[in-house]
Amino acid sequence: CAGVNRPRILSICVDPEDSSVWFGVEEGGAWHSEDQGDTWRRVDGPDSGIANSDIHSIAIMAARGKQPKTHLIATVNAVYTSVEGPHGPWKEESSEARFDGMYYTRALTPLEEGEEDVLLVAIGDGTPGTRTRIYRSLDRGVSWTAPLMHAVPNSTFWAMGTHAADTSLIFAGTKYGHLFRSTDAGKSWFKDWRDFSEITSVVWTPYVAAIKAHPKSTLSARATHD
Repeated sequence: CAGVNRPRILSICVDPEDSSVWFGVEEGGAWHSEDQGDTWRRVDGPDSGIANSDIHSIAIMAARGKQPKTHLIATVNAVYTSVEGPHGPWKEESSEARFDGMYYTRALTPLEEGEEDVLLVAIGDGTPGTRTRIYRSLDRGVSWTAPLMHAVPNSTFWAMGTHAADTSLIFAGTKYGHLFRSTDAGKSWFKDWRDFSEITSVVWTPYVAAIKAHPKSTLSARATHD
């Protein structure tokens, strides 16, 4: 790939059930370890059905109700899904055909919102891109809806940040530094006032800083009369 001098890790995913680890490498494939990183097996390739080695994101959705455990791998131009484990087979869905002509698939973000399993995908028309959206799915990527965006992003959404302490609160950053916030689990998005030069990752923590009272200084003028 002309735009990547060296393969680099873009996604790290830990399976909450068995603690197996996934690495997604840009122009380097999807790698899976069942012994906490001592040994690795490459998953993508002709035999698996994952034809593209440009891996941008990996996510795992636990079994829930009638939905089986689902593995998802996003390459630069498609999303691959397996409900039969990390060894596949993997089902491919082209991004360009599903997301209004935008192909550049950047980030997959699952979250539990009440009784619903929500899956978000960040996608654009390229990198850095001029057109981008975050789409939302309630059926693990079978169908998608486009949430309301209250501002126009300046480039492709690059990263999303969530936390189990409040799954309704999500942050998303674009390649060229716009930071967006959702307070309804990705149904609508507002741009924050602060711009950055570039955003490649977003994380938030539930820690609330203590508020300390500080002494106040007051000045008073007293009139004197002779």
